[in-house]
Amino acid sequence: MTNITRTEVPEAERMAFLPELFTDTIKGRPGCTYGEAATYRMAERLCRLYAGGQWRFYRLSNGSGYLAPDIDAETLPVAWPGNYFEGDMSPDALGITATIFALTICAETVREHNEDAENELSMRLYRLKEYAAQHPESAAIGRAID
Repeated sequence: MTNITRTEVPEAERMAFLPELFTDTIKGRPGCTYGEAATYRMAERLCRLYAGGQWRFYRLSNGSGYLAPDIDAETLPVAWPGNYFEGDMSPDALGITATIFALTICAETVREHNEDAENELSMRLYRLKEYAAQHPESAAIGRAID
């Protein structure tokens, strides 16, 4: 397996990054706006301590990317009742998990009206999961999204 690397997206490139990650028009809004909001909502649902704030954006060397909350904490309590997951994650792992869920939501939302966008989103989702499998917290991320 090839080692996948990440690069933080500079502040000046953040608005261009979002359409790279979340494509198409979703429910009448630009996909990047819908996907970004879905990621933030998922973080709120996953972590009771998350209450908004700044985020870091990351491009992956395999063509995907993710968003992660910029929280000054080593770990955060994360729970997903849908699959009985409960555990601690770093803000980075929380961001990967939230972005995986958001990409899934976006792909499912465009499925009926834009197969190309669904395929693009699914590819980014698959590639983010490849990166998650190499992450130091891969076991927790895997349990949370399973």
